[in-house]
Amino acid sequence: MLPESDQYVVEFDGPNDPLHAQNWPLRKKVPVAVSLAFVTLTAAFGSSIFSAALASVAREFKISAEVTILGVSLYVLGFALGPIVWAPISELYGRRYPLIISSFGFSIFNLAVATGKDVQTIFISRFFGGFFGACPLTIVGAVFADML
Repeated sequence: MLPESDQYVVEFDGPNDPLHAQNWPLRKKVPVAVSLAFVTLTAAFGSSIFSAALASVAREFKISAEVTILGVSLYVLGFALGPIVWAPISELYGRRYPLIISSFGFSIFNLAVATGKDVQTIFISRFFGGFFGACPLTIVGAVFADML
């Protein structure tokens, strides 16, 4: 059940409302677009960067190469499940808060991967890194559409 529509429907105060993203000047749109593009690139890059370290992870934790591929698979699983959560949240609460929360979560879980003392920590952190990294991939297109 959704709350009353007046709680989540966005309405602007006329065609010159400065909060409407289409009315932003170009000097505001460009930095927003560049930073969102960078966040999206980072999330996508995080998906494949782990594959370069598979041999090192296998050697460090004394596990097989097949098991280390689980780190990539769990990240992709997080990518698959993330949009199910992030897209509705961005429609109900706006684009800013999900992007801020997910960027923070993405950073924290990638730090956990980098400092993980055991393979379980790395795999769980990879999943949640993918989950939080899915937010920019899901929402940034909508932000660009809002600005056009």
